Amino acid sequence: TMHLTGYEPGMEAADSMILYINKDPEVYAGPDVTIGSGEPVTLQGEVEFSYEYYWTTPGDGQFSDSTMLDAIYTPGPEDNVTGEVILILTAKEPSPCTGSVSDSLKVIILPTGIEDISDNGLVLSVFPNPTADIITLRAENITNNQLTIQVIGGDGKVIFTGRFYPDNNNFEIQIDLSYLNPGIYFVRLQAGNVVKTTSVLLIN
Repeated sequence: TMHLTGYEPGMEAADSMILYINKDPEVYAGPDVTIGSGEPVTLQGEVEFSYEYYWTTPGDGQFSDSTMLDAIYTPGPEDNVTGEVILILTAKEPSPCTGSVSDSLKVIILPTGIEDISDNGLVLSVFPNPTADIITLRAENITNNQLTIQVIGGDGKVIFTGRFYPDNNNFEIQIDLSYLNPGIYFVRLQAGNVVKTTSVLLIN
């Protein structure tokens, strides 16, 4: 508000204006996520104090709609080879401001597939899938006498690691997952230089 006083008594005037100050956008791309090779990821970005936002990536995959917070990203061939990709959510400051704020998440891509056959013919299968508690892991055509088995959460953290020494070409073990929260998990088996990974859906 501006007040003015004239030279003569009683000569006064005033006027006021409102100054609006835009808040900086708040952006949350979401937590890091782990998927299997060839699987798309559904994003759940969050933005406040902005009406214009978009997804970008240095990877070679595709967004279903880069201007949607819940866009679906499908990794490209180079993403799958690299094993990970960064997705960036950017929100522009409201006009007349010209800046922007960004946040990113990492997508970890694990090689998956029960039917995949490597050079030595190793086959990994996990059942039942989905499961509510116990899974049975079966490995066939083993040519290495040491197996390393891991259960990996959707955030990429290793939950379980076990080393086993099968006495023949086939191996089977049961793993209890009942203590974990429902969601997608990955079972990874390594025999020498051969690695097999498959996903498991844990339900209530």
